[in-house]
Amino acid sequence: MTEAYLALRLYSAFILYILFSASFMKQDRRRSDNALLLILLAAACLMLCGAFYYAFILWNIPRGYKAANFLNTILFYAVITGFTVYLDLYISERSDEGNTRFFSGYIVAASVCGAAGFLFWALAPWFTQLGETGMITNTALYWAGQMPGLLIVATDIVLIIRSRKRLSGGRAAALLSLAVLPVAGIILELVLSLNELRYCGITLSLILVYTLVHTNLVDRITEQLNRNRIELMESQIRPHFLFNCLNSIYYLCGKDADKADEALTQFADYLSCNVDAINHSRLVPFAQELEHIRHYLALEKLRFGEELEVQWNIREENFRIPLLSVQPIVENAVKHGLFKKRDGGVIRIESLKINNHYRIRVDDDGVGFDPERYREDGRPHVGIDNVRRRLETESGATLTIRSRVGYGTTAEILIPVRKSGRI
Repeated sequence: MTEAYLALRLYSAFILYILFSASFMKQDRRRSDNALLLILLAAACLMLCGAFYYAFILWNIPRGYKAANFLNTILFYAVITGFTVYLDLYISERSDEGNTRFFSGYIVAASVCGAAGFLFWALAPWFTQLGETGMITNTALYWAGQMPGLLIVATDIVLIIRSRKRLSGGRAAALLSLAVLPVAGIILELVLSLNELRYCGITLSLILVYTLVHTNLVDRITEQLNRNRIELMESQIRPHFLFNCLNSIYYLCGKDADKADEALTQFADYLSCNVDAINHSRLVPFAQELEHIRHYLALEKLRFGEELEVQWNIREENFRIPLLSVQPIVENAVKHGLFKKRDGGVIRIESLKINNHYRIRVDDDGVGFDPERYREDGRPHVGIDNVRRRLETESGATLTIRSRVGYGTTAEILIPVRKSGRI
């Protein structure tokens, strides 16, 4: 097994040196990045030290493997104490204040435990014994010697749990691996009577942290998933809007040829002016969204005439919103509110700025609905649900819908100014 342990340590050192080199090349490093850089270097040296330990055993050089074991102990506690320093710096950098700190209570506690652990293992033979062949055997007090390391791990876990609101799920799991995987390795070493599993845990946890946290892979994956979901939602909304426009024109062809001709002209102008917008998947100016709404309402007004009255109160339009996020709300008000009412009705569309938000409101005096029955009817409400998710994902906005049977419906969108991308 000695040869296998030697190869495992060399392989781990090789991986960690690659991560160290890649991290060293990163520009604009924060303090937490520098801390991780030092941890990667120390961990690589730890693995090399272990490789020398097993090499000296194979070469039967007692002074060599004793010195290597001594350095291994120093570097082991330096690395796991460094984990706490890195965690504290990383989390403090992402606090609301954005400040970083040194010598916090967590770092002091981990440092004290690390020093105690080193003294336990370096100066006391009670926990392990170095045999004549150089292999380490555990004594009955082995677990007592693990207490300083376990206290450091407990410090890390407490730090992560108390700061979990600042961390995404992927980041929290990766950072938690710094504490959990080395401990899992120690437990497996005892159960399976194998060495080196704690060091495998250290290497694997550093790979996870570097991949998921240091390279911002979590952010990139989350952004890509959000973008894919948004594109799927928009692919559902756009054909729906075009279908309804064509359906209105089809209805007019059998009822009024002149109005059908006018509707076709408006629809052609709409398509020629907005092809780029239809293929756009980011935020668009609210004025552009208003043009979509005006074209849609013009087509519906040609179909229903005086039964549809539109009132505008646009006080603010110099901001951006997700494409086709208000038009489906207007369409719902017309289709399910006003046109279910015997004599039609009025739809009011307004926009203004209130404190730190832009507010868009769509009111109708149609038939209304019971919100409780709406939520419990078991039917999918894809259109509005998609709009709500897109508003929240792309603009940090909220959509609130209030309705009362026989009195109409109000839909209100509140968009934070800082997320609206003011024009």
